[in-house]
Amino acid sequence: MWKSLMKGLRIGGFFFLLVIILAACWFLCRKKASTSKLDPTVSLRGISRDPAYEAAVQADLLACAKASQEEYLRLRDALILKARANPEAFRRAALLSPSWEQRTAGEIVMDYVLHEDGIKGFADWQFKGRRIKTREQLEPTFTYGNDFAEHARGAPMVLAESLWKGTNEKVRSNYVPISRWNQEMAAQALGVLKERRAREVLEWFMLDILEGVPDSANATAARALGMLGCSESVPALLEAIEKGVYGGSVGIALKRCADVSSLPTLGQAATTSTNEEVRATASQLIQELESRREGSSETDR
Repeated sequence: MWKSLMKGLRIGGFFFLLVIILAACWFLCRKKASTSKLDPTVSLRGISRDPAYEAAVQADLLACAKASQEEYLRLRDALILKARANPEAFRRAALLSPSWEQRTAGEIVMDYVLHEDGIKGFADWQFKGRRIKTREQLEPTFTYGNDFAEHARGAPMVLAESLWKGTNEKVRSNYVPISRWNQEMAAQALGVLKERRAREVLEWFMLDILEGVPDSANATAARALGMLGCSESVPALLEAIEKGVYGGSVGIALKRCADVSSLPTLGQAATTSTNEEVRATASQLIQELESRREGSSETDR
């Protein structure tokens, strides 16, 4: 009898464990399918279009992008509700919007829809884990920027939101404490994460000069653009030199971003810019790119 009981328990335990494993696999597969279905980087093919809906979403995104402070937060939260109701159609409408401001607002909204846990986790770290009172207690920008990147990895566009809608500490986001220093760390983190969806926001922030004098936050945004390495950033980086953003950061970023496709833009800057530093930087980059291209041609032979 004792042997039969033990045998029954073993069989029952085996089936119970099997049920647990199957339930876990079902849950993980369903979560993965749901995430891939809504991931903003997934192709838009196969998603049915509704022109009226797309036009309405794009109009709402434009109003949100133009708003500030509490009005921005109100419009953003309304868009989050709309996106949750029909995420695929909302994503298509946002990505097909004509302006970078609308597309960026859409990306921010989608992160709130898809990665709310990531945003809350970053907020908990910000408010509870890393409460620092004085600047003297802070680590160097790069070190702390890396910490930002690590904790915001699950929802990076919340960092872009703090850059774009938190200037002068006037916006009080639901999750991210806004200050100029926090914005600088957010810019660094976006570069570390190589978050290309935030490229236009970083360009805008780099050129957003407060009180007419560039500061370290503007230079940090330039460094972040260098980490992204997008040739589309070359015009903005040249403008940053003209505005007086720290030349070392901008110069390194230009070398990382410029490629052969940038030669027309650099050529125009080298010949028509009224800023001597812009002309000199563009001319030097042209020489380096042409030398690199010639070296590549000889290697191919």
